[in-house]
Amino acid sequence: RIVIISDIAGSGKTTLLKKINEFLLESFPAAWISFINLKSHLKDFTKDESFTEKISKILQLDVISSKVFLQKFKNNEVKILFDGFDEISPICKEAVLKFFMTFHSLRDKNQIFITTRTHLEHYLETKLGVFGYKIKMLDECEETEFLIDYWKASNQNLELQFIKNCANLLVKKINELVKKNSSVIGLPLILQGLAQVYKNQINKKINK
Repeated sequence: RIVIISDIAGSGKTTLLKKINEFLLESFPAAWISFINLKSHLKDFTKDESFTEKISKILQLDVISSKVFLQKFKNNEVKILFDGFDEISPICKEAVLKFFMTFHSLRDKNQIFITTRTHLEHYLETKLGVFGYKIKMLDECEETEFLIDYWKASNQNLELQFIKNCANLLVKKINELVKKNSSVIGLPLILQGLAQVYKNQINKKINK
């Protein structure tokens, strides 16, 4: 019931976690589902308090919602998504990890999702006893489709064949330049940056 999503910076871990959050909200309307940015709640994890007190502060629960949450927890209907384990300090990591382990030991059918960069993947796998998942990098066809969709969404007046040609040319040229590190352009964050940079040039070309 613990899911670790691990990959390098810019691979789209947070975006994927948000999509998972949306999917869970739609698929499990009766469940308690929360998305937590770990950096924003470090002081709540490190305080010498009970699990119930910590979770109440992390989720900002009042008296009534605390009772609802605890009932959902007992019924194994809780799914919490924690983003950015790699972004917290070493001192806080131990406290957060202890919280994860307590969460899992109390009701192991509740779910927690954790994102981290690859250098902490083995650490979490060892401590939590699960294997992590990596995000598949985009291949050239997917890169091209990404650029086409991005440019089309930003300007509905663009001719489809024109932006297809631009996308194919850009992907080909960039992959030739970075062939020694072919995974670079497959990162969604870098690809989005390229799409943004060339968007204005494409619009200018159309206007001319």
